[in-house]
Amino acid sequence: MKYAIAYSLYQKLKSDPKLAKRVAIIAAVGAGFGLVALIGVIWVGVVLLRPVATSVSQTLKQGNAQDYLAPLTGGVSGLESVKPLGCVAAFQSLAAVQPWLENSIETNLLTLRAGCVDGGSASEKSESSSEEAGG
Repeated sequence: MKYAIAYSLYQKLKSDPKLAKRVAIIAAVGAGFGLVALIGVIWVGVVLLRPVATSVSQTLKQGNAQDYLAPLTGGVSGLESVKPLGCVAAFQSLAAVQPWLENSIETNLLTLRAGCVDGGSASEKSESSSEEAGG
């Protein structure tokens, strides 16, 4: 159906050269306005981002960027003790629903912590924590 409409429009343009010329002019003017609008949007974006880029550049040149970044990175300590392979194994073991139904939430979280941060066997850590809580 869509092809029939497009084909009939093509036949009308082909048969009437004046109509084809008008359509070409309208398409060219529309493309020109679209290009001007695109250039305007890019220009506005550059104008709005220039002050931000300037202030970041000045902050980095002053040498006190560490003072600004220290509060952001201060809360992340102890990342050097993360064991990625043990963490992945512990997470995969807890990804199913069954461990969460069989064990308590505390035991599961201790297993995850033992695998990610403390290292070693996650099951040994959770068993030792269960014995400490019970005994």
